[in-house]
Amino acid sequence: MLDVQLPLSSGYETALKNIGSFSNKGFELTVNSINIDNNDFKWRSDFTFSFNRNKVLDLGDKDEFYFDANVFPSKFNNEILIRVGQSTGIYYGYIEDQIINNQTEAANSPIQVGVGIPDINNNGQVKIYDVNGDGLINSYDKVPIANTNPNFIGGLNNEFTYKNFDFSFFLRFSYGNDVINGNIGNLDKGNINNWNILKSMSDNSYSAAYNPTGTFHGENTNGVYSSLFRSAYVEDGSFLKCDFITLGYTMPKSVVESLKANKFRLFARINNPFMLTRYSWFDPEVNSIGGTAGRVGGGVDLGSYPRNTTITLGLSLNF
Repeated sequence: MLDVQLPLSSGYETALKNIGSFSNKGFELTVNSINIDNNDFKWRSDFTFSFNRNKVLDLGDKDEFYFDANVFPSKFNNEILIRVGQSTGIYYGYIEDQIINNQTEAANSPIQVGVGIPDINNNGQVKIYDVNGDGLINSYDKVPIANTNPNFIGGLNNEFTYKNFDFSFFLRFSYGNDVINGNIGNLDKGNINNWNILKSMSDNSYSAAYNPTGTFHGENTNGVYSSLFRSAYVEDGSFLKCDFITLGYTMPKSVVESLKANKFRLFARINNPFMLTRYSWFDPEVNSIGGTAGRVGGGVDLGSYPRNTTITLGLSLNF
């Protein structure tokens, strides 16, 4: 089911239709191994690895559809593309080519009025890459800038026992997926009213008097850069996560029998203890948008609450 666009003459913008077909092809590998098995010490591992490649085969009477990610509903539109012959999860936008730092760059930069930036190039403005080389930045310069599909995913579980002690942990990974960090748009409004701004942006913001070589834009006229979907919003979403670590101790047989039980075990468990990623926000494993856009695009972070780290202490008593 796709929420597809309708002709303006219909009086409606979209309608939900049961159209289209997709192909999913991939590979999955599972390896279960007993690495060490003796009287006092045992070590068991379980490893999974998989990848999937999807392709749009048919979209009814059209070859492509665009959808809005709604990160900034008033300006962001047609970022998500599904096209026959391509995969889902493709985002279209503009390539940010740093900023204009001097008058020579200003004079040789393309006219950007086509995307809402003032028609006079000034120092400190974001510079958009002119893809087709016509000297004008407009919708024809939008290109694929993100793919939210991972190249591969997997996990590794390890279980160790030494006499009455047991120890286990589970690692999970994803590689090659992009994340759309929509949080940036609410925090890059330099010199606009009372908006907050990230320290990393403020420290590198262009200023003719204080930081003429700044790599981040200066005054954000009417917040236009916040609503311009560009490569600055795209980040590497690859990660390695530890989902849990567990340490346990099983009481000796004499203690268990004195309680007239079959098993008595004490344990401590920590969930979500750590994560390794280059993503600058809380968690790259996120999708803040719903509907058709969320199904065919995904990977948008917009105010998502971070996962908790929890510690559990407990006992297991079996009779």
